[in-house]
Amino acid sequence: MTEQLRCAGTDLEKEHTPFSNWLRTRKEIDSYLGYRACDVDFFWGFERGCIVVTKHMFLEEKRWLGEPRPFQWRIIERMHEIHLPHTDYYGYHLIQFENTSPEDGLIFVDRMETSKDDFIKFLQFKDVSKHAFADLKNRKLASIQMSEKRSKDIVLYNEKQEEEEEPWLDEDEKK
Repeated sequence: MTEQLRCAGTDLEKEHTPFSNWLRTRKEIDSYLGYRACDVDFFWGFERGCIVVTKHMFLEEKRWLGEPRPFQWRIIERMHEIHLPHTDYYGYHLIQFENTSPEDGLIFVDRMETSKDDFIKFLQFKDVSKHAFADLKNRKLASIQMSEKRSKDIVLYNEKQEEEEEPWLDEDEKK
């Protein structure tokens, strides 16, 4: 069955369009029948003049170090294969933010940590590999390790917050 909107009634619901919400309610095109929708987060291009795009790439954005879901990977892989022969194609790239943007945490391009300055250079098509998509699958382990580190950091942060909330307790009472 098509996954229903998990953020109904929240601010996250505003991120979806009425059309995407409508698609989720049509039984005639439900996912159990084989239909899939996957939005392309960004078609990133550079053009000379006002007509011809001379360089382009696709960017899949994930906040909070998220990962594309399995069906997204299949669609991303297919789009990458279709565009790979084109000389102006610079690949399909996974952009992950530790939080929500380059301004509030770490940045990862194709699962490799990068600085804001290097991220800008990447967006300027400097030092970009069109074959990075193939490397993404090899970096899956690194991504899993990143997620585990993030989970540990959250636990440590929460424990620290709890300690700070009870400053009147001595060390024996905290244990």
